[in-house]
Amino acid sequence: MKKLWLVLAIAVMLPSFASCEKENKVPSENKTQNNDNPVTPVTPVTPVTPTEPETPKPPKPEDIKLTVTGTGGVIKSIELTEKGKFLVTENDGSGGHIYTMGDYTINQDNGEYKLGDYGTMTLTQNGSNASFSVKKNDGKEVSGSASVTKPTNTSSNVSKLCRTWTISKTRVNITNGTGTKANADFTGCNLGEIADFTRKQGVEIKKDFTGISVSTISVTPLGTAYITYSNGIIDVAKCDLSGLDKGNLKYSWPDATAMGYEITNGVAKVEFSGDNCLLTVGSNFTKDSKKYDVSVIFVMAEKK
Repeated sequence: MKKLWLVLAIAVMLPSFASCEKENKVPSENKTQNNDNPVTPVTPVTPVTPTEPETPKPPKPEDIKLTVTGTGGVIKSIELTEKGKFLVTENDGSGGHIYTMGDYTINQDNGEYKLGDYGTMTLTQNGSNASFSVKKNDGKEVSGSASVTKPTNTSSNVSKLCRTWTISKTRVNITNGTGTKANADFTGCNLGEIADFTRKQGVEIKKDFTGISVSTISVTPLGTAYITYSNGIIDVAKCDLSGLDKGNLKYSWPDATAMGYEITNGVAKVEFSGDNCLLTVGSNFTKDSKKYDVSVIFVMAEKK
């Protein structure tokens, strides 16, 4: 009996206990308490993920020429081509120029230009102006400002011509008013052999080209042509590409010692035949009161 009464007593107390618990229950969110004061809901805070700074993209190879204005005359210009070639022109202090050419690469991490064995360049462009710094491999450092030039003629003929060529054959023609005086074909371009032949025809060539051959002829979209020789010498000419679609290439030699003054008059004819390019330069001379014309035709193939 005692156990039964205990169970009944507990059963009687349960409704009262439940009632008390319901009255004292804390109101849930968005409900009104007994004192009619609203509870402001708490808005969860979304964590902000920090934005990583965008990594600057390295520059892409392009055809540009930097004509330097702020280096005290040490470096005159730096030319870069889309095909990864560079040409640095320096003043030699006596009115002439020193040329350094080769292949360049761009460091993908910091955007620096590795100019072959010449040095490393940092470059910042702002439209037609630029600032640069070159750490040369000899330990010297040059920095300054420059104007930026880009190609203006991008025709298909310019694209065909602007590359590096080797010479497979050279033909020399000497004519007068009555016809051909002499002509000869040469394998490659051995300047010593060509000079000996033309001297025998009365053409005055003052330079000694014995043992010297033309290794390559290169033209860039920015109007620079440079010739490399077997003895390591480089001649550089300025070209006008505006008439190339008509087969005309005007050029001038900035150095009085350049080979071009010996055998050309500053105008070249350009023709394309399959994969080959025919480059014709000319000059004239007078002997025994007779005027003679000299043309030199270079049959060129792209250097692989």
